[in-house]
Amino acid sequence: PSSWWKVRLEMARLQDKPAKTLTLAAFSQICEAAGVTTDGEVTLRDYLHHTGALFYQEGLFEDQLIIDQKWAIDAVYTLFDRQGMFMKYRGQGFFKGEDLALCWGDRSLEEQELLISFMESCEICVEVSRFWEAPYQGGFIPFAQREYLAPQLLPDAPIPNQGSLFRPGISSVYVKLVHPFLHAAVMQQFIVQQAENASRDNLRRNCIYLTYEGQEVLVQAFPARHEIIIQLNPHQTVMSRPEEILQSVEMELRQLRPGLNEVSKWISTDGQGYVRWEALQNHSPYNSELQADNDQWYPAANFGLFLPIRHGLQYQHLTNHLENLSAPQQAIAHLEQANFPGYFEALKQVPMTLEQKTRFNSFKKEYESGRYNHEFEGRLRVFAQGFSID
Repeated sequence: PSSWWKVRLEMARLQDKPAKTLTLAAFSQICEAAGVTTDGEVTLRDYLHHTGALFYQEGLFEDQLIIDQKWAIDAVYTLFDRQGMFMKYRGQGFFKGEDLALCWGDRSLEEQELLISFMESCEICVEVSRFWEAPYQGGFIPFAQREYLAPQLLPDAPIPNQGSLFRPGISSVYVKLVHPFLHAAVMQQFIVQQAENASRDNLRRNCIYLTYEGQEVLVQAFPARHEIIIQLNPHQTVMSRPEEILQSVEMELRQLRPGLNEVSKWISTDGQGYVRWEALQNHSPYNSELQADNDQWYPAANFGLFLPIRHGLQYQHLTNHLENLSAPQQAIAHLEQANFPGYFEALKQVPMTLEQKTRFNSFKKEYESGRYNHEFEGRLRVFAQGFSID
């Protein structure tokens, strides 16, 4: 609409002025003069925000608009310029308001506070002094003394004692999220949001060890693999509702990128072999094992927290039924439920000739390779029926 264009031209004119902010009341006056209706004002403001003509976030800097979003973005980039003075904080992650003079010394204190507010609203940094520094809690902190965390400046190293707390292969609960657009910025946003729940030493550029709803959780990003892994501390004396805690942390991460559909989810009990979430939900309760992405087989019971509730009752029913069957009959019963691992486990109990043992091992190897056809089940049934079934 022509009225919107008039407002856009006025914003461009104001960008050349010294003032970098505009009150909501002043913006309303500009809209009214251009013929924008009251209802259309909010829509126009959102449009100008999303197209980069201005920046507005309710509650930010006393509800004022930043007239020139590019001005703010360029100022932020100067902080993270690898050749800039501010890079002395790389590997530390923390800085104070007074440190900004290294890059923003030519700007007024008001502009520096505005730019930091802009960075906080974009979740590039977060003020930590308000929840970490006891003397200031609940009170006024001079800008020069306010401390901030910028995850991009944190060291890229393990947290203290990570090797002993989370040894590879240790029994625990892991959730892995995978998506082509799960990049480092997602993790850095998560750290900004959750820094209050972690200690200073447990924050790293792509990692945070935090206390979430009373449980200790390690969240790590692997940007090169487009993965984020959530793991509960296996050494906790009390681990209540682990599946709910993991799901809550997962939802926190997903909400950072609500537009990312089809994030694949994988579950592990040792951090080495992961099973796709859909495979767990569709898993037959009569199949005692699950194959992970490392080609290893794991007891399905290890994944009990994530299996559908029906598994427990149905598996118990089958167990009671099998108790009255011979080993070959048990094998066939497992086969009828597409439980191939159960079939082989049952037949292991049967005395075999050397020829039968060779065929048994050949069948098992064929199954584990995954290269069997639709006739495979019939051949297994005939083989089991070849034993004496009373």
